[in-house]
Amino acid sequence: MLYNYLFAVGILLLLALMAWCGLRFPKMEKIRGFDWVFVASAIGICCFLFNQGWDMCLTIKHANELINLILQGRGNEFYAVVLDHALSGVYGDAAVNYAANYNIFLYLILGIVLVPFRLVCKIFGHAYLDLEILCYTNLVLAVALCISVYLVYDLCREMKMEKQRCVLVAYLYASSAMLLFATVGFSQLDLIYILFMLWALKKYLRQQYMRFSLLMGIAIMLKNFPLLVFIPLLLLVEKRILPLLKYIAAGLAGTVICSIWLGMDAAYTYTKQEMERLYGFTDRLTGSGFSAGVCFVSAFLLIVILLCIWCFLRKDCVKKEELWKYVIGVPLIVFGAFAVFVTWHPQWLASLVPFVAMAIGISKQAEGLLYCDLGMGIAYCLISNLNWQRNVDNYMVNYGILPLLTGHVYEGMPIADLWKDSLLLTRAIDTLFVACVIAICYLAVKGMEQQDVTEPYETKSISRGLVYARTAVIYVLVLAYLVMYMYVE
Repeated sequence: MLYNYLFAVGILLLLALMAWCGLRFPKMEKIRGFDWVFVASAIGICCFLFNQGWDMCLTIKHANELINLILQGRGNEFYAVVLDHALSGVYGDAAVNYAANYNIFLYLILGIVLVPFRLVCKIFGHAYLDLEILCYTNLVLAVALCISVYLVYDLCREMKMEKQRCVLVAYLYASSAMLLFATVGFSQLDLIYILFMLWALKKYLRQQYMRFSLLMGIAIMLKNFPLLVFIPLLLLVEKRILPLLKYIAAGLAGTVICSIWLGMDAAYTYTKQEMERLYGFTDRLTGSGFSAGVCFVSAFLLIVILLCIWCFLRKDCVKKEELWKYVIGVPLIVFGAFAVFVTWHPQWLASLVPFVAMAIGISKQAEGLLYCDLGMGIAYCLISNLNWQRNVDNYMVNYGILPLLTGHVYEGMPIADLWKDSLLLTRAIDTLFVACVIAICYLAVKGMEQQDVTEPYETKSISRGLVYARTAVIYVLVLAYLVMYMYVE
């Protein structure tokens, strides 16, 4: 158990250094080198000490299968071959939920990324383990995370924020416990569509709406969530029907073509239908709401539709110098409502984080928003660990490097069992999360309405300790995982 103690002591030292730096330099007037060390350490911890590896290991196998089929000239058989393997038990249990149901281009991107690793292993005659290729994939995700940090910084520069403020916003984004847990920790590919969405928003700020539409089209093709932001942002700046339809067509063309093409694939269609039956994705999106006469109203869709109506009915198109408000505000409202009203999976909320960071960056109530962000991050991690037991909890250490180093696979109690009989505590955590999300959206949008775009974006210095506390959530969570891995049977 030497490695366990070393990692645990290392995390405790990082927490102690955080506390010392927070006391020694209480105000975060600018980002220093040691600030980035704490973020880099958190990313490393998420990459190597825990992962929700089941989904990613399966996705990796599918991506490798696609590359192999393409090299054999059988790429068009991908979904049929994977479905046959899934039902035959090649990937584990003989079940349809082991089949491929993502867009083929997502598998293609991942497959290409995995080629160097597979090639090196082939050259050296190494038969790699699932955990080894998973660690490599997490390193790639860490690189993608770093690119997204730069895109957040670049987007802030496009908003004419001063440079120091842009760096602060990028740091707030990178140091978010929710972001780290949902991406490199959870080991999911949502970062890919987030990269294209952030890139597209830069084009939107430059009023290059066709480029914005095309980039958002790629993001939508990879995952449908950016569509919820794409439509209202277009309705804000274009009131003429024909140009509006042109931009919408450009943004949806890839998704429509893929849907028609894949819809003709019987294996893909069957897999999607079975996945919907098993996991109820539509019900997750629309299940929260209320009855109105003979109808059931989805609370989330109601908010999105009302937002679209408001955007379109604004008398004038938004001026260029005010676009920044809506680039932050519209996604914040949409993804905030998503977090409150949709029965989400942990990785789905990664798209909320950049807009929370930007909202803090331009707010005159930055300190208050940071407290809300801290509460949201704590509640988010606790909810994830409570609701997906033996999956998204301390069992994730089994997909880190510790089993490779120690040979020990954890099979003890899930962390949720520590308070499984406390319904009041569970409800309090759920309520804290919702309250913090609503407070962030309200304070941020209200603050932007009162912000004069001709004023500088400077706000008073914020507490370094408060910013650190958001990242420390990950440290404390992993420390709890390690303690249970070492001592609980």
